[in-house]
Amino acid sequence: MHTEIYARLDRVPPPFRAQAEARVRRSLRRWKRRLTKVRVFLRDENGPRGGLDTRCRLVLETERSGSIVTTALSSDAEGALREALARARTRLGRWSERHTGRARARALRRDLPDAA
Repeated sequence: MHTEIYARLDRVPPPFRAQAEARVRRSLRRWKRRLTKVRVFLRDENGPRGGLDTRCRLVLETERSGSIVTTALSSDAEGALREALARARTRLGRWSERHTGRARARALRRDLPDAA
């Protein structure tokens, strides 16, 4: 799983990038074999005015099923990343259930004898 972090924030300290990458890897390690790339986009929506203005968008690229996109909004970059990762874990859990369920159903159909 390759992680890329893009930030359009003036107030992000340099160590934040390494911490964010470690947090992404820790949070998504369960699905690391199925994810090819994770892109993190951080953006300050309304500048220095404050409020819920830091948006984090995660784009999770999977092996076969395309991309999963989650977004979150918070007053700081860490909070936005934390919320976006929580949403991503939920979406990946549903995605994983759906795809493993289909694989199991196909395997069961193959094992059934033909009714002729």
